[in-house]
Formats: sequence, C-alpha cells, structure tokens
Amino acid sequence: MRGIEEALVKRTLERFGDRVTFASMFGSYVRGEDDAHSDLDVLVVCRDWEAGSLLNAALTRLGRRIGRRIHVNIYLQNSLEERLRRHDYLIASMLEDSVPILGWRNLEEARSRVLNGLPDGESISFNRAMGWRILTRTKNQLKRYIEAYQPLTAAKEPLRGNLLRTLEDYQVGLGYLTASLEMERLGRAVTFRRLLSLDSGLPLKNLLNVERSLRRGWEAPSLRNPILGSLAELRRLTAGWNTYPARFLRSP
Repeated sequence: MRGIEEALVKRTLERFGDRVTFASMFGSYVRGEDDAHSDLDVLVVCRDWEAGSLLNAALTRLGRRIGRRIHVNIYLQNSLEERLRRHDYLIASMLEDSVPILGWRNLEEARSRVLNGLPDGESISFNRAMGWRILTRTKNQLKRYIEAYQPLTAAKEPLRGNLLRTLEDYQVGLGYLTASLEMERLGRAVTFRRLLSLDSGLPLKNLLNVERSLRRGWEAPSLRNPILGSLAELRRLTAGWNTYPARFLRSP
C-alpha cells in the first residue's frame, strides 16, 4: 500500500507540470513509523498560489479516496527563499526527512541550503518570532478545545479535528522556540529530529506521544478512559509552556 499511496500522490502532482518546483513526502511515513491513524505528510513548492490552491484540493480529494488524510504543506518559491536563508525550523525539519516525489535536484539544493551554514542573529530571531507568534495564537484555542471535550460527543468531528490540528500547530510553535534556543547554543540549523535527541526537546516528545494516544484512542471507543487521561496530560503539558526562561520566550 505504501508504494501505491506514493504513486497516487505523484500522479496527482504531475498534472500541474512545471507549476510545481519540487514536492516530497516526509515525516512518519518516510521514517517507517506511521500506522493506520497517521497522516500522509506532503511538502509542495509551487510557482503561484492558484496552483497551490488547486493541488491542495486535488490531494484532499485523493486522501478521501484512499481513506487517509493527506496533510499538505504548500510554499511559494519566492517565499521559500527567505526561509532557506533563515534556516527555518519547519522547512529544515521537513527537508531533512524528505523523500522526493518531483524535482529532486531542486529539493536537494534547498535541503543543503537550509541545513548547512551558520545561523546568524537574524536567523535566530526569525525562528523565535515564528514560534512566539504561533504559540500566542494557538495556546488559548487549544485550552478551549481541551475544556470543551465531553466523552460521549467529542470523539467525532469537528471538535476532534480542531483539537488535533491546533495541537499540531502548538507543537510547531514550541519547536520553533526550542530550535531558536539550540541554534544560539549550537551554532547550527536545528530540526525536529535533532530536538528529539536533546533534553530541551522532551516537551515536544511528550506532546507527540499524547497526540498519538489521542489519534489511536478516538478510533477505538473502548479506549475512552485513556483518552481522558491523555487530555489531562495534555492540559498539564500545555499549561507549563510559559515556565521557560524569560530570555527564551520573550516577545520579539
């Protein structure tokens, strides 16, 4: 099935011709850690927003057809340039894990640029500002979704989907902040995989485990009590995000 899914994604993207600069699959699918509850993560760099909107719709339809959510990360070529220069944490994390679908030469060039070189002060500030912005936007939303959970009704959309999507964004924001700290300390680009090997990445690892528990539990009603336990753990973890040193979390 894995090869079939990849081939279907590639065939869908090929319809857009040279409007796609490069595309790849990344994340748990590439690492061999995915299961029936995991998304298919796809990175696409395209030349115009119209193409981005159309291919997002096409991949969403494909996901429904194969019974698996396809999570598409779309960037315009010109906006990608600054992110490569700034050693953008999310871009670096996706490219480090990526297996090319289209435009492998362009992908390899982008991967080399974002992962190599020494991040300067502006790069550190850029990543810190991104993390601060995302966390500020998502932390109250996530709290509301957690508090709104009711065991008999919330196992279905839209609350479940909203909570999981907001949790994903929250993890990205926390990753940006933590990466900016480690960039300053290590003098190199920092990715999600790198953070998971560091002590500073423990909060991310804990959040990832809770997310997996929620996804699996919602697919099995007999696991309702573990869901409540996971939400309690999520409430505890996210309540402590602002206990990091003020130097780390100061608003840019």
